[in-house]
Amino acid sequence: MTVGSAGNELAMMGFSARSLIRQAYELERTPVVGGPAWIDQEAFNLTAPADLTIVDGLTDAAEVGAALRQLMEGQLGLITHRETRTFPAYALVLASADGRLGPSLKPSTIDCFAAGPNARPDRAASDVGPTLHRREELRRLCGIDNNFFGLSGARVTMAELAQDFHRSRYPLAPNREIVDRTGLTGAYDFELRFGAVPLAAIGQNNYHIGRLLQPFGIRSLFSALPEQLGLKLIDSTISRDVLVIDQINRPQ
Repeated sequence: MTVGSAGNELAMMGFSARSLIRQAYELERTPVVGGPAWIDQEAFNLTAPADLTIVDGLTDAAEVGAALRQLMEGQLGLITHRETRTFPAYALVLASADGRLGPSLKPSTIDCFAAGPNARPDRAASDVGPTLHRREELRRLCGIDNNFFGLSGARVTMAELAQDFHRSRYPLAPNREIVDRTGLTGAYDFELRFGAVPLAAIGQNNYHIGRLLQPFGIRSLFSALPEQLGLKLIDSTISRDVLVIDQINRPQ
């Protein structure tokens, strides 16, 4: 997406119509539903006049969104509305009726620091000796780390664990959103091991191959969660606000 040097032209190149709609209405995780097949299968180049303010080479995001909406509603005859729909999901729940946690899930005791501008320890380097300073620099980030063999977490809430699978597109994440319904509060440390993620992904998608891989320590997400963390995934539903495409004309 480019803006003309005079600030009066908005050009989109190689975008699908659905991705442009998502950009125009500033949607992040809100589903965009409906519409003909071509809005996903074809890419388009569109150019239109736009009254945009450019400061230091940057445009205002709200102005770009408004220009996109005007373009798509004008040139493509886009008509949309919002509503709430129910989608299939998985609920993350406790696997044991007595609420016992798995051996690899424990209340957090890891010394970690949060990501972002305040990630570094507050203590200045001049206030500590070199040994202590090096120890603090070696502290890991709080959050979820994934590798070839699985996941590890430091100070992670169950809501963050559920959201991470959907957000990060982890190879073993199911094709449904996962919502936290464990009832667990606070932060936890954990190790979740699948053996080898590529093999585990194959086994998770093919029941018979998965059974053959189990003796070699290969686990799917569905089997590793109850064994190691004392959690499990069950069928559920979730309500989400959606943007519905009522009408859109194919560009000529």
